Amino acid sequence: MLLVIGNAVVVASLVLLSIFDAVAIRYLIVELIAAGIFASLFLVELVTGAANVPGFQHYAYTGILWIMLYTKWPVVGIVFYHAALMCTLLTLALTDLDRRRLPTWFTCMLAIFFTSLPIAAGQLQPFTLHLSSTIPDAAARAATCLIGAITGAVLGMAVHRAGRFGKRSRALPLAMMLMGVCLGWQATIAIAAIYGLLLLAFRYANNGGARIRLLQPTAILLAAVMIHHPYWKMIAEIW
Repeated sequence: MLLVIGNAVVVASLVLLSIFDAVAIRYLIVELIAAGIFASLFLVELVTGAANVPGFQHYAYTGILWIMLYTKWPVVGIVFYHAALMCTLLTLALTDLDRRRLPTWFTCMLAIFFTSLPIAAGQLQPFTLHLSSTIPDAAARAATCLIGAITGAVLGMAVHRAGRFGKRSRALPLAMMLMGVCLGWQATIAIAAIYGLLLLAFRYANNGGARIRLLQPTAILLAAVMIHHPYWKMIAEIW
């Protein structure tokens, strides 16, 4: 079920981006990556009761029985939120692969969607900034989203310029901004470090050889997010 929903999100996003054009979709690759996304979230986040998410409430009983059959809706909600983020990163990677430019309305919709959800539902963002107790929780969550967005956007533009990606990765700053909104500024910095290591590794592996076209910068960012996700709480405890 989760895999079907994830595939539907990716395909629907691509269809919206090109209503009047033929969509060049690498069906098998999309299916395999989407399967990897949801298998990872199922094993790492859903059945564990979001034990990988820093600040998330602890459940004494976890597993398929206690989380899914006796449904823990906060866990289900944050899993779908993170699934939506990763599927969006996959969509952005595919648009970069086809050298497509994102419409302004689509970018605005993404920003509104990923920002409004954690402000409205606090369980989607259990790692808010430590502000004064007089500040409402919704305002603290909004500030957390803003700091994360700024961190992600700045890092995205810096990486885009330093890597000299040009038109090969127009969506990278947007992808890192959305990542900052959803995962917070600390996770964004950690993922950016993993991303840098992956980028260097891929460039070293391809040195003197043919460039692997599917390894777009935004696709490598998705890989960095998936590598970081199981160890998110462990890494956050270092800060």
